[in-house]
Order: sequence, then structure tokens, then C-alpha cells
Amino acid sequence: MSEQAKAPRKRPARTDKIREQDRKRQQAAEERKRERAMSLGMREIKGEIYKGTSDCLEALVAATGAEEIEVLVNMAHRMRELLDRDPVAFAALTDHKPLPEVWHG
Repeated sequence: MSEQAKAPRKRPARTDKIREQDRKRQQAAEERKRERAMSLGMREIKGEIYKGTSDCLEALVAATGAEEIEVLVNMAHRMRELLDRDPVAFAALTDHKPLPEVWHG
């Protein structure tokens, strides 16, 4: 006995009423998302980076498997922890001079 192929289930026609309900539901979801972001203090940071910085960021993303923003946020939090724990090491990392030889071991 061969199996009969099931006919695809037909969706009901989308009426204007259904479209309006969908639009309102989507607007409400977007508003909840905006309100949550505002309550958490969300802000956007925009800027430009160039090839050297972009290459560094790509290498970090590849090494961690995280997204760019996750890498940057994690680095910011780790740098803050380092600032609190070891201000001398923080100063060495954030200085534009080459890192001390002992760090290149």
C-alpha cells in the first residue's frame, strides 16, 4: 500500500480585521521592547573603526565565537574590573605606549 500525499493545509484568508490585529500586536510588542530597553538604560553607540581595529575585532570574534557587540561589552566589563582591581595594569593596557616586555613572555 502506498501512502497518499497529504494536501497542504490551507490557511484562512487574511482579512482586514486580522491584518489590523496583527499590526496592533506587533506595535505593542515593539513598544514593550522599547520600554524594557529604556528601563535598563539602553543607549546606542555609533562610531567608525578602520582596518587595523576591524582586523583586531574580527580576530577576537573568531577566537571567542561571540558576536562583535558581545566581545566589546565583555571587554568593557573586564576592563572595569581590572581598573578596580589593579589600576597599574589597567594604566599599562590603556596607555598608547607598547606593553612592557614582561607581558610579551
